[in-house]
Amino acid sequence: MAHKIQKRFGLRSAHLVRKKRRNKILVRVLTGFFTVALVVFFLSWLSFRQIFTVSDIISTGNAAISSDEIAAVAKTELSGSYLHLFSKANIFLYPKRKIEDDLLSSFKRFEQVSGGLEDLSVMHIKVVERQAVALWCTSVGDADCYFIDETGFVFAAATGTLDNLLRFEGLISESKPVGKNYLPSADFNKLNVFAKAFINLGAPIVDISANEEEGDFEAYVRNGGKILFNAKDFSKTLENANAILSESTINDKDFWERLNYLDLRFDNKVFYKLK
Repeated sequence: MAHKIQKRFGLRSAHLVRKKRRNKILVRVLTGFFTVALVVFFLSWLSFRQIFTVSDIISTGNAAISSDEIAAVAKTELSGSYLHLFSKANIFLYPKRKIEDDLLSSFKRFEQVSGGLEDLSVMHIKVVERQAVALWCTSVGDADCYFIDETGFVFAAATGTLDNLLRFEGLISESKPVGKNYLPSADFNKLNVFAKAFINLGAPIVDISANEEEGDFEAYVRNGGKILFNAKDFSKTLENANAILSESTINDKDFWERLNYLDLRFDNKVFYKLK
């Protein structure tokens, strides 16, 4: 009988020990949870304090795009919060990379964008705008043109005086040319250098149009004549052109005015016809 009582007492004691252990674990878990919640709440409150908030946005390097337009894009990303807890405008948490990417996406004229903080609460956005080296136009002689930078990237509708810029046509859809490349950067650079070298030889080239079906180009001179060439080997084409341009007939000052066509598409052969 005493043995049974002792056994029952032992079982009850073990049960009480397990219960106390569970209660201790529960207390620790709840204490940890509320401690973490309190810390998170405090940090959330702290993230919205004015002293830790981006209060102003300035920009430099921009000319065609106003500082107000830049600030508007940045403020869109700075509004709101992460998980409804932490302010996006907090100087330690603000989405710097996202703002830079949004500005590059919103303004194709921008080649580079970098953001940073000044005086803790001022965001300084530094911009490098693309410079136009040529035009892309919907067709030869058309006034509907867009600026192209040195990489062949079409970045904005053309405005102002355009007479001093070489015009390119073709290869890009006419509906939405901005944000497209006329050619891969390396190929466009070769084409542009080739065209300028030809201009230095005296050819008054004003337009270059791509023949997409044949893979050739047609360069139009000021009087309406044209130069036909392909993109296989610009240096060889220029060498052939130099050879024919050294002839006395070609050196006549009215040659380009009388030109009907000059065909440079064939290896080691040059064909031309005058009006």
